[in-house]
Amino acid sequence: MKDSAVEFSKELKTKLEKIEKLLHDKKCKEALAEIRDFESSQKIDQIPSQELFQFYYLKACVLRLLGNYGEALESGNKAFSIIKETDDNKKIAQVQHVLGLIHVSLGNLKDGEIEIRDALTGFRRVSDFKGLISALSKLAFIESIKGNYDRSVELLQDALKYCDQANDETYKRILYGNLGARFTLMGRWKEAEDNLKLNVKLNEESRDAINLARGLLSLGYVCSLQRDFKKANKYYEQAIKIIFENNYTREFAIYSEYSGELEFAQGNYEKAKNHYWNCISKMEEIAPESDMISQTYRLLAELQIAEKQYDEALSSCEKALRVATSLDEKIEIGAIHRALGQIYTAKHEKEKAKGNFEKSIFILDQIGAKFELGKTYLEAVKSNGFEYVDCIAHYANGKEIFKELGSDYHAGMISLAFCEFLFETGEYDKAEVYLREPEKIFKRLNEKKGLDLALELKSKINKALGKIGSPEDSQRAEYYFSDIITQDPQMLALIEEAKRFKDLDLPILVEGETGTGKDFLAKVIHCESKRKDRRFVKVNCAAIPETLLESELFGYKRGAFTGADRDKKGLFEEADRGTIFLNEIRDLPPRLQAKILDVIEDKELTRLGDVKPRKTDFRVIASTNKNLAEEVEKGNFREDLYHRLKAIELKLPPLRERKQDIPLLIKYFLTEHKIPESSLKDLDK
Repeated sequence: MKDSAVEFSKELKTKLEKIEKLLHDKKCKEALAEIRDFESSQKIDQIPSQELFQFYYLKACVLRLLGNYGEALESGNKAFSIIKETDDNKKIAQVQHVLGLIHVSLGNLKDGEIEIRDALTGFRRVSDFKGLISALSKLAFIESIKGNYDRSVELLQDALKYCDQANDETYKRILYGNLGARFTLMGRWKEAEDNLKLNVKLNEESRDAINLARGLLSLGYVCSLQRDFKKANKYYEQAIKIIFENNYTREFAIYSEYSGELEFAQGNYEKAKNHYWNCISKMEEIAPESDMISQTYRLLAELQIAEKQYDEALSSCEKALRVATSLDEKIEIGAIHRALGQIYTAKHEKEKAKGNFEKSIFILDQIGAKFELGKTYLEAVKSNGFEYVDCIAHYANGKEIFKELGSDYHAGMISLAFCEFLFETGEYDKAEVYLREPEKIFKRLNEKKGLDLALELKSKINKALGKIGSPEDSQRAEYYFSDIITQDPQMLALIEEAKRFKDLDLPILVEGETGTGKDFLAKVIHCESKRKDRRFVKVNCAAIPETLLESELFGYKRGAFTGADRDKKGLFEEADRGTIFLNEIRDLPPRLQAKILDVIEDKELTRLGDVKPRKTDFRVIASTNKNLAEEVEKGNFREDLYHRLKAIELKLPPLRERKQDIPLLIKYFLTEHKIPESSLKDLDK
């Protein structure tokens, strides 16, 4: 019997040493096979407490590395229940540490932090430098999730100080990798890349497969953020080969997430979506409440926004926010609010969009996540939902961040977004000037998509400035007061009055019978005014069907009605800083008369289907062949609009009241049509 016990003790010792060595060599599958084999022998109840602790502790370590967190936690708790009443501080610290790691992997950050801080105290007590390094590294990870990046870096640098005392290069390369990851989140890409290259180099030398895979993934991600897609893809391909060879579950999920971002950045939405779902399905299987779940759902939401699937994106954001909030994962919470801002912008819910952008800015600014903060400023400018001054501030802040990070592409994108904002607010000259920078950036970077967007906006700006576009724009005629042929005192007085008021922004009402020259006078006033370099937009209120007139005047948002497949400016916006000529205004439907009055008074309009008012600067000239005062008395025209329009009132007399102009006009037309001089002499007689 005694010999049997001795034999079992030797067998047990040999088995535990073998499992421990396989674990040390990162041969986790082989270690687990040994564990399962020993469990099947049904000798667990015969193991002494110290060896039983060691068995459950090693089992917890192996299962954690294989991603089987549920069973790992169960084994870890069994190990702790055995050792907690002893005075073996080192073993207590070891099991507390692994329990903390398991809790963190499961997304239980609070429990994980408590366990690891207790372990840190135990490691200090027994001067276990390796334990100290590992615990500090994991606490740094937790601080990173909470958004305390500076503190995270401090903890990692503290851990590095113990590496020489620990006399183990393994920790040094892991810490380089962790520092690379933190600098990535902080947007310090050069420092990130330097640390990750050291990490990869040391992992290759030591043939540490799992950490080499992680280092390659992180290095690829930094390259992807810097839009070096070719290099990023090269690193990912190296990583996935190692991952498949070793069946690394969590690393495969990371690869899927990073590859999804890479495909999304290149516009390959379907491939990106497949990668994201691969990551989500894998993580829901092994750690449904982890940081990777929240991050991938948020990334999926951003893809769905790009595909205009706003309800699906909202659902993805809600899932992401629930997990991120439970983890207190501040960087993700901030990024999710940015995505929500984009969704509510698309849904035309301005206040909700603005509120979410502001939350995102506040959170990301507090934790120092510069790149994500810059992206939020970019989307805030693109939303066109902030006041002019706020938008300028967001543009300036975002551009400064991208410049500091060395991300020229994103600096170009936020400049382009600001140009779009200037264009929408009618600041065409400024938009034209600001557009030169992103156009130059995209050309230098060979960013075709960005350059196409810049050139498209350039075309719209040129059209608005009258540089290109319709024949009316490119061949604009010029008209002068001197072109008005008259010697009639009444007409000469009217011309002098028009000259005095030509540069005022007050509305002008031109009344006169058909054929008296109302259109011509309106064009002359425009061409002689300070607005002459801008557009003269003519609207024939009698010729446009009532059903179309409102959308023509005020424009519309995409989706406002059937057939509205794009945003369209209205004629009031087209006339920004120019003149809008409302011909035959008496025929304006009563319903639109009220809207026209508001627009004239506030110089502000809202497109159909939109909730956002737009400022525009125009001068109104209206004309009618009716007596508007009489139309007001009959109830056919709004009195308040009539009084607003006739701030300056010009009444053109019919030709029968200015008979002395008839010879001048006949002579003019004969000359225009090259009638012989003899006919002109006969006319003089």
